[in-house]
Order: sequence, then C-alpha cells, then structure tokens
Amino acid sequence: MAQAAESISSREPKLKKVETKESITKKLPELVKMMNRARNLKADPKVERQLIKNIFLGMEDALNGAGAKEVVDVNEIYRRFKGERLILRRDDPRLLVQNIVNDKDYEINFDEKVGYEYANCVEWNTLDGINGLQNTFIEGWAQLGGIVAVVGFKKGKDLELKTPDDNFKEFFKLNRDLVRIGQGKVSNDNIKFVIFRIPEDRFPENELTEQEEERIDDCEEKGKKCFIFRGFEFN
Repeated sequence: MAQAAESISSREPKLKKVETKESITKKLPELVKMMNRARNLKADPKVERQLIKNIFLGMEDALNGAGAKEVVDVNEIYRRFKGERLILRRDDPRLLVQNIVNDKDYEINFDEKVGYEYANCVEWNTLDGINGLQNTFIEGWAQLGGIVAVVGFKKGKDLELKTPDDNFKEFFKLNRDLVRIGQGKVSNDNIKFVIFRIPEDRFPENELTEQEEERIDDCEEKGKKCFIFRGFEFN
C-alpha cells in the first residue's frame, strides 16, 4: 500500500535502549518545554532544525517507554489492522505524546473560533487503501516544526461520529467520502498507533537507514521534498 505522502521505505532501525515509564514521566516536562519553544521559535534555520531533531528523539523515547513498538515501514502497521475499521486523525504531537505518557483520555473537540462543526477525522479501513489516509495527512493544520502526527484508534462509546453534509465533500479535489465529524473522548487503551511524518532535514541523521539515505539523495537530484515516516504501535 502506498503511503499518503512522499515516504521512504527501509528496514527496521537498530535496537535502542528503552526508557522506563518512570524515567520518561520525569523527563516529560523538559520535552514539553522544547515542544513549546518550537511552536514560537524564530531562530537561525540550523538551530531550528536541530531543535526539531532533539524533539523527535524525545518523543521517540517517550512513546517507546510508554509501551509502543517503533516501526520504520508504516505500511506494516496498516497491514496489521487489515479489515478493521479505525478512526484516523491528524493532531498536535505535543498533545498526543503527553496524553499517552500520562495515560489520559484523548479528547476531540472543535475550535470555538471556527463557529461550526467541521470534519476533523477519518473513518478508515485498510481496504479503503490510500483514500482516507490522504485526507488525514493533507487536511488539517496541526504540526510541530514540520512534524505531522496522525493517531489511529478504535471508536469507543464516548466518541460521536457524524457524516458531513455534501457541501463539505469538496476539498482540493480530494475524495472525502471517509471524512467524519467527531466529538468526544477516546480511551488511551483504544489508541493503536501514532505515525510521524518528518521532513528529512529535521530527522536525526544517525537514525537514517541506508535505503533512506539513498532515497534522500535521489529526491535531492530530482528537486523533490522527502519525508521520513516513523510509526509507534500499541498492543
């Protein structure tokens, strides 16, 4: 299955030392400070890129310590849920990581400034292929220093879903049949994965695989943007 953006397939990363839950809980406030700094940072691009690399490493440690399995080829995650109906949503990486580490319910609400209900998630099945995945990665504005986070979860009793009116079905010529209006709470136990899409120049070089390095060189020659994908799967 093709990923929803220019991604890089590769082998599994080297094994890393996994932090304990106690350790990551203690380190979380410092990670949150870095994340908040990145939101309003106006600095030299080199300084900004290094900060985002450090933030990804912190999020990686936090999610691994919270019990996630890190996966390079995110298509493997999609395939493991073959035939299952999941809800996908693009959201703020800061919110997702803090909620997961602190084992808090994940709340989905609307921005009061908008003034109306709007599509904010996707009801997706692997059989839908790239339809739905594209909506999740492309629509929405949530990001952190160029890092886009998509969370996949099972619908629980505390989450209400509606299908948007036809007036909301057109968006940059995307197929929006799978977009939904969601509001309510998601139990942390229902979260199945978080996938990050990171611009290649903001991803730690020492975590790139050989295939990724080769793909980046190829993208640069063709003048294309390259992204690195990392998935974190929860049992």
